[in-house]
Amino acid sequence: MAVRGGSRGGAVTLLIAERDKRVKFAIAVAGPTDMIALTATHQNDLTYQCQFLKDLVHGGSDIISVRHKMIASSTLYFAEHLPKTQVHFAANDNIVPFSQGEKLEKKMNELKLPDQLEFYVYEGRDHFNIVEENQELKTRIEQFLFQL
Repeated sequence: MAVRGGSRGGAVTLLIAERDKRVKFAIAVAGPTDMIALTATHQNDLTYQCQFLKDLVHGGSDIISVRHKMIASSTLYFAEHLPKTQVHFAANDNIVPFSQGEKLEKKMNELKLPDQLEFYVYEGRDHFNIVEENQELKTRIEQFLFQL
């Protein structure tokens, strides 16, 4: 089985792939990999406030619980369990910067699993147009899935 998702769906795709051994291939497009780092740099973004910071700010949770939730939502901390994975990022993405992919690539190298990850960055693209009329991305995904 292969799974694919974009943005938050990309993060969910990677988390599913790490946890479900039926998944043999995972494809994430502009998907966060480290929610701690991303929330730290985007704390004023309503998405991250809602997911992690709202309960902390309003007293419904404590810092330990919020940190645990962020780690549980971050592929980076479970990367050794990823199947063959392909990630795509846009060079001009201010929502999920390509540094999220760089972190995952670095982690896979540290784990001595560099062949498990294909990491791509698309110049001139952002979070909203990374897929739009991007034949290079589509071709890479098709070739990746052809391995199934």
